Amino acid sequence: MLSYYTTIIVSYIIYTYSFDVIDAATPLVLNEIKRQPFRRPFGVGGTPTTNAYHIADYGTADAGTSLGLMSKMVDAVRGRSVKEDAKKYGNIKREVVLHYEDQLT
Repeated sequence: MLSYYTTIIVSYIIYTYSFDVIDAATPLVLNEIKRQPFRRPFGVGGTPTTNAYHIADYGTADAGTSLGLMSKMVDAVRGRSVKEDAKKYGNIKREVVLHYEDQLT
């Protein structure tokens, strides 16, 4: 069984390095957003406001660790939307839905 102080130290290390992991993964995630096509659900047409881009983050607790990455992801989707959707629909920004879930059940 871990002592109280060992638990605090381990928690601090995990918390600290989790930001390093997210920072390392950020370019990969943003690159995938650039590569993914904006698809319409089930082949149905619509506008960017009716066909939202969904992002899910599981096990987030208070989302403090991943919030920076989520903001960058939303900015990346909106940036693409302005460029790609504006040609077809005018100056409409695509809706982005963030699904935060602390529990996997």
